[in-house]
Amino acid sequence: MKRIIKLESDRRVVTRPWGSFEDICNLQTDKGTHHIKALHVLDGHRLSRQMHTKREEKWIVLRGKIETEIGVLKNKKIQEHKEGDMITVKKGQSHRMLAVGGDAVVLEVSFGEVS
Repeated sequence: MKRIIKLESDRRVVTRPWGSFEDICNLQTDKGTHHIKALHVLDGHRLSRQMHTKREEKWIVLRGKIETEIGVLKNKKIQEHKEGDMITVKKGQSHRMLAVGGDAVVLEVSFGEVS
């Protein structure tokens, strides 16, 4: 069982061209560091392509639908996800998401170092 060592909460909201995100908390356990935030993605908008070498991410679709693009070139996988779906983005995978058919809310949990 993971033991919570430190919990920090800074409920700040940051606006981006694709919508906004709310930092919910940073959690440090004996198994590592986790960062939790809620992404509010406007219909038809996409986040920029990202890749992280020091963390994995889990996305949970809380409202709406998203299209995810994970990988590049011939290894690129595009999928649509609905409310309740969970997506795993592994360390080193290129990724981004797009809200389709309305605004979307996605909970993002990062496992590992967040810069």
